[in-house]
Amino acid sequence: VLASDCWERALALSPLHLEAWFSLGWCNLKSANYEKAASALTRLVQMDPEDGRAWNNLATVHMKMENWPEALVAFGEASKHARDTWQTWENYAHVAFQVGDLNTSARALEHMVGLTRGETYNPKLVGSLVDALKDLQLDDVDDLDDLGDVDDVDDVGDVDPSHAPDPSARGSGGATLPNAPKENPITTTTSQQLVNYVSTILKKIATSSKGAAGPGFWKTYARFYAITGAPGSEAECLTKHVRGLSTSTWHAQDDTFEEYAQSCVALARATLELPPPNTSGLGQCRMLLRSALQRSKETHEDHDAYVAMQRALDDVSSKLSL
Repeated sequence: VLASDCWERALALSPLHLEAWFSLGWCNLKSANYEKAASALTRLVQMDPEDGRAWNNLATVHMKMENWPEALVAFGEASKHARDTWQTWENYAHVAFQVGDLNTSARALEHMVGLTRGETYNPKLVGSLVDALKDLQLDDVDDLDDLGDVDDVDDVGDVDPSHAPDPSARGSGGATLPNAPKENPITTTTSQQLVNYVSTILKKIATSSKGAAGPGFWKTYARFYAITGAPGSEAECLTKHVRGLSTSTWHAQDDTFEEYAQSCVALARATLELPPPNTSGLGQCRMLLRSALQRSKETHEDHDAYVAMQRALDDVSSKLSL
């Protein structure tokens, strides 16, 4: 508080000092005096509308206050002047999702993932965008099978007046993502754009040079292909998800067993949807299910997930016998 008092006294003597307004806003942001921070930063962007740092911090203040529409406008301005700062783009994507602007959210996240080469991303936001596709009229969207084959929000990224953001630091922010309000109807054209944005995001993460795509990512990617109606790509992603879960102790705990079993069943269902001939894929599913059932029989024979695997094995075996 003492620092902000000093800046207020300085600005009383020199009200046109831009850096002083920035520092006053930053001090109040750090001390959670959000109203004063918003006032100082609003004054600054009025005097210098091209100050990307000020827009970013003003957007951060509005995020803290959960003023989502105001935060969206501020991050939009910040992104014009800080195009190489991935934290700004991730926060922009987060806020756009909050207000139900799915295409802006996906476009911002695509830019952010491009800046980080897929090595840094927000798993919860990516998953939320994928889930949002379920509410679209995808029957009217063209070429879903031609999108390409597969080869919690942390502290807010505000800008310290002493330095620019460190691109290697994790700097997104906000509350846990709720279900975004649907304020505007999504047309066929915007549906296609949203699918394309999400597809590009997933591809960039999948091809990350540092292996940012873990088992959870492949489950999300499989869900994308399940929603968009591409069972071949879905099965490929589910195969990678199952491999990622294949540890020596997956059957020892209820939670890890259930996740593994559900993934095996999902893989079997996706494989069963593939057009014939698909003997090889079905044969691999049968081997996988038999092995999983054998390893987990002693500990989980009465579990619903175990029963589901047995049913999936019966379906796969019946298909192979045709």
